[in-house]
Amino acid sequence: MPGALQGLRVLDLTNERGVYCTKVLADLGADVIRIEHPKGGGIRDFPPYYHGERDANRSLYFWHYNTSKRSVTLDITKPRAREAFLKLVDGADVLVESFDPGYMASLGLGYADLALRNPKLIYTSITPFGQDGPLAKNPANDIVLCALGGMMNVNGDPDLPPLAAFGEQSYHVASNYGVVSTLAANQYRRRSGRGQHIDVSTEACIAGFIEHVGYFYWYNDMIAMRQGSLHWSLAFAVVRCKDGYSMVSIAHNWEDHLAWMLSDGFGEELAGQPARPTQIPDYATRRANAQRRTAIVEQWAATKSVDDFAREGQERRLPFGKVLNVDEVFVNPQLRTRGFFVDVQHPELGETVTYPGAPFVMHASPYAIHRRPPLLGEHTHEVLAGELGMSEAELAQLEQEDVI
Repeated sequence: MPGALQGLRVLDLTNERGVYCTKVLADLGADVIRIEHPKGGGIRDFPPYYHGERDANRSLYFWHYNTSKRSVTLDITKPRAREAFLKLVDGADVLVESFDPGYMASLGLGYADLALRNPKLIYTSITPFGQDGPLAKNPANDIVLCALGGMMNVNGDPDLPPLAAFGEQSYHVASNYGVVSTLAANQYRRRSGRGQHIDVSTEACIAGFIEHVGYFYWYNDMIAMRQGSLHWSLAFAVVRCKDGYSMVSIAHNWEDHLAWMLSDGFGEELAGQPARPTQIPDYATRRANAQRRTAIVEQWAATKSVDDFAREGQERRLPFGKVLNVDEVFVNPQLRTRGFFVDVQHPELGETVTYPGAPFVMHASPYAIHRRPPLLGEHTHEVLAGELGMSEAELAQLEQEDVI
């Protein structure tokens, strides 16, 4: 069954900043052609490697972010590569790149250059700070962007320095905005016949993603700070059980919650408290009250196994949840039932490898991994000769010149 974006051709010149954007487009069915240096490099060098063997085709990082794509090697810094690349641009609907601002233009491949050849081209740039502004030329990575976007300052323990969230969250947020803006521009092109340049600032994506931090400041004149595992709403926390951790609600359905605690011999001193933090007028008192309530819940939780604790909470319609390790995530029955994890064939290895699959279900045009991540240059001949009509002699010449 074809994906929703079947027929959309995307040229992928992303690094780690934007590679998740093109993965989503590819798994949605777009024909994503990843343009790579003939010698590989970049995120193909990111460890860990399959079975520990360092090889351009065995980076698990690369695998994760490049499902359903094709790979064409083309050194776009060389003049001889331009002709082939520009032919690809002529037939492309979208180009996604995440180089530093000005780099593509320095090669004569900026939006202004390519729009002259293909006015319908949607050109999505994902960069740390956007194409302009006082920081546009500054270097930055995920941690720097989480710091400058306001996310880091509210993560972690109040008595310790700010903490970055794990897993390059800024890049994922920017990539998701890259997908949304690209698809919106595709709709606009259907009406107008015109493409456009999309300028995604990762810092701005984070600054717009920190929910309560912004409106606490604007409406309450209060700078949100770190408070460990206690949620900013003061209604949720993570507590230690006998054999693990559980996320608990310390306000939701408080009457039933308190009755359960009392039946186990805990919480008598909490009787008569306001059911919800918001029923206490000032924030300082609300926070002190939530911390006191959490401390008693922690004493209670320490008497229970995490499985029993989470299950009994759910049976009482309380939003409790066990904090899972990654091996437990892989056998999670909810994810398994929905077919989230999928086995993808790697014929060159003679094996199948399990990948995270569709995060949402589209019944008529599935989001799915259509092919394993490509080997370096696996589709160079298929695209340049089969689709652009280049001769074998031309390809041999380009190969000799290290262009492909």
